[in-house]
Amino acid sequence: MLRERTSALPQKRSFDPGWPNVRLAPKAVIPLLRGDPHPTRPKPHKELRKAQPPGTIAARPLYQSLGLLNAHRGNTMAKKTYHGSCHCGAVAFEAMIDLDKGTTRCNCSICSKTRFWFALVQAADFKIEKGEDQLSDYTWIPPGKSKANLHYRFCKTCGVRAFGQGDNASLGKFYAVAIAALDDIGQDADQAVKSIKYVDGRHDDYEHEPADTRLL
Repeated sequence: MLRERTSALPQKRSFDPGWPNVRLAPKAVIPLLRGDPHPTRPKPHKELRKAQPPGTIAARPLYQSLGLLNAHRGNTMAKKTYHGSCHCGAVAFEAMIDLDKGTTRCNCSICSKTRFWFALVQAADFKIEKGEDQLSDYTWIPPGKSKANLHYRFCKTCGVRAFGQGDNASLGKFYAVAIAALDDIGQDADQAVKSIKYVDGRHDDYEHEPADTRLL
């Protein structure tokens, strides 16, 4: 009788990495279901670096060595690299843009006519990848001013104005990148829309929103 009771007791199972062990905490069970036999083992730094796209914090060795990163959470820098082009493809460029700093819609005469939606970036964060010789240039001097604010650069073939460039005392050399010309902005469309700041360039008031923004 004693022998029968003993055999009826549940047998101790050896750990099977292919099936969750009931003694594991819930957070440790999930990786096992995904096929990871070592749920608590952190990924090597090299794997983290490969897992992250360009322009993310994971590319920084210091962050990796301190263990401050989680490759599955997608920790990213505020500044991100985008690629843009004209319509015919003759001109292509790359720009590092921080959408958290805001993008601009202006009501001055030229911005109104072209519905120019742009982000300002420093010269070091902008690079023409091809077609610089395919760019034409347009400038105009606003009434009461002594020089043009921007050089508007556009493709000679298709006419798309992908960016403007300027130089002033507060910003130094900079580029005004057309958001509409960015080919990979779609993934951040919601953030881009939330970043819009309307300025009253028509009256040289860049600190306040104009009364009417319907056509900007």
